Amino acid sequence: MVTASDDHTVRVWVPVVKGEFISIKGHSGAVRSACFSPTDGSIFASASADKSVKIWSVQRAKAKTTQKLKIRNYDFVTSYAKHTNWVNCVRFSSNGNLLTSCSDDKTIRVSENTKLIQSFNGRGERQ
Repeated sequence: MVTASDDHTVRVWVPVVKGEFISIKGHSGAVRSACFSPTDGSIFASASADKSVKIWSVQRAKAKTTQKLKIRNYDFVTSYAKHTNWVNCVRFSSNGNLLTSCSDDKTIRVSENTKLIQSFNGRGERQ
């Protein structure tokens, strides 16, 4: 599970009841949204008031002494879909190939493999 926070962090939670997590500070503004790719449980995206969308990779491993999952480490992959105002939401398509972001700049941006393929304004018109 991944969560967004006003303290500029994204938290990746270990899937156990104890509530263990790693905190990733990669944005310079409040993180407004975060989600995992539905097809790859190691890739997630975050959207922030710093006007950016960032892609991350997390590696999980089983602890040697127990069978519990733990997060080994994480990597920053890329930043893109620069909006001109806060980015409020980010979501992957069901096949994980597209990433959509929406912003207070009244645009929706659709990206594929970090390349912007379409942008819509607040009236649903292509830009």
